[in-house]
Amino acid sequence: MEIRLNNLSKSFQDQVVLNNISTTFIGPGLYILFGHSGSGKTTLLNIIAGLEKSSSGEVIKDKKIKSGIIFQHHYLLGDLTGYENVTLPLKINRTPFAKVEIYKLFDQFRIGDTRKRKIKFCSGGEAQRINFIRTLASKPDFILADEPTGSIDLDNASFIKNKLLELSKGILVIIVTHDRKLFANITANYLYLEKGKIAAYVMED
Repeated sequence: MEIRLNNLSKSFQDQVVLNNISTTFIGPGLYILFGHSGSGKTTLLNIIAGLEKSSSGEVIKDKKIKSGIIFQHHYLLGDLTGYENVTLPLKINRTPFAKVEIYKLFDQFRIGDTRKRKIKFCSGGEAQRINFIRTLASKPDFILADEPTGSIDLDNASFIKNKLLELSKGILVIIVTHDRKLFANITANYLYLEKGKIAAYVMED
């Protein structure tokens, strides 16, 4: 599959965030996008996902493909259990699901005991894994991950990273991150966003 950005630009009032970007993401595969805070990385992901509109240009992709988004902040409901948080969006969107499949995801993410635990009693790392499971439960055609390891400890960050790498063997995965050390030395397409432009990025040893 392909997602093409064609002369994509985005401005907020007088500030140009994305400046006439044209590039193509091809899946299955892994793309890692670096850039300083405020460089427009999240805005770019939101436009690809259809959560924001560009000021000009277009995102060209098959209308049938569905994105899955992993946010830095999990946006889970504290008084609901892990299982309830995962299945709530599916119920709202009337998406069929099998309980056994959701349970398997919890086991694969090594947090089976959080299925019946309220989020307010889960650790940050556990909550982020549940956030990831919630995304996978909708069976997306590609994944957009916005700082997925930005607010968790190293063990959980490494686990999330490895799950994303595993997924990228079968579908397109685009990761936005500040953590160059964690995401170094990986078989991936490295990109850098600066002054509204995207360029190839070469990792330094």
